Amino acid sequence: NPNRRLEFIYPEVDSHQIEAIHAADRMGKPMFGICRGLQILNVAFGGTLYQDLTLIPNSYIQHVQKSRRDVAGHEVQLERGTRLASIFGQSVIRANSFHHLALKDVAPGFMVNARAPDGVVEGCERVEGTPVLAVQWHPEMMYRSHPEMLGLFTDFVERVRASARL
Repeated sequence: NPNRRLEFIYPEVDSHQIEAIHAADRMGKPMFGICRGLQILNVAFGGTLYQDLTLIPNSYIQHVQKSRRDVAGHEVQLERGTRLASIFGQSVIRANSFHHLALKDVAPGFMVNARAPDGVVEGCERVEGTPVLAVQWHPEMMYRSHPEMLGLFTDFVERVRASARL
């Protein structure tokens, strides 16, 4: 049921994007999700969402930053041994943040690969099957001032190339 903090929704867009995700999965096409992309991928594969950050116990970080889009607003802790951690080659990065929804139950077959210090999920990846990697922040807004964010796009392009050779 919709929580009173849930903002305007587009059910048709949700349905279309979920169908597109399932079609890409059936074709074995790698996927890379950003912000809402993380959220819709999680839902498409059977996960759930918090409809607002205020519903998350102990969440205290400003996840809707009031600064420029490219500013790294808070730390993100990367899980050792994940694809995401291997892309960055470190265990802590800084990211921007513009969301009020967050992952609650992670979809079966996925694992959390990143969290904010307050525990909010900042990324997930698929453990097996079609390669899926998703982050809650916006690397496309950060790459000019934070070139390490380009690694996410390079990784995605490489995964797409590898899948095309199969």
